[in-house]
Amino acid sequence: MTKLEANDLRNGTLFIYKNDPWLVLDYKHVKFGRGSATIKVKIKNLKTGCIVSTAFEQNVKFEEAEVKRVTGQYLYRDVERAYFMDTKTYEQYSIKVSEIEDKLKLIKEGSSLTLVIFNDQLIGLDLPKSIVLEVVHAEPAVRGDTTTTPMKKVKLETGYEIEVPLFINKGDKVKINTETGKYVCRVK
Repeated sequence: MTKLEANDLRNGTLFIYKNDPWLVLDYKHVKFGRGSATIKVKIKNLKTGCIVSTAFEQNVKFEEAEVKRVTGQYLYRDVERAYFMDTKTYEQYSIKVSEIEDKLKLIKEGSSLTLVIFNDQLIGLDLPKSIVLEVVHAEPAVRGDTTTTPMKKVKLETGYEIEVPLFINKGDKVKINTETGKYVCRVK
């Protein structure tokens, strides 16, 4: 494993801290007067998704995290776990539903996505920037206030509920931004 110093913790760096893999989201090098420099970072735990801000002395050392990303497929879920398969090796992985619940509501069984593997364990998913899902339930549009953009709630094929413009109907396909979970446009 490659050793990293606190100075090496730039944006996007993966490293081991408290036995977990972390991703650096923001990096600042702070130096006050004659004292030693401090490295302030905003980091995300790749196992739990927890984001924290912390500071390290300049001379602290870390191990570089060896995280593997593979193309996978969402198979199914039960009450506690969701199951995925590496599409090249056919190896199956599972992860607790509670750890990826926000992403599960946007993907349907059979979907392709990127699996994030650390020490032969699935620790997360990378979804594409946007996905297309079908509307399975939509209330009829009610005419009224059009000074603002009128919206209504619809239910998508994954069970996720989202706000969309009034012209969206049952059976329409809509594009969803996976980072915000919001409607982007209707897809023909």
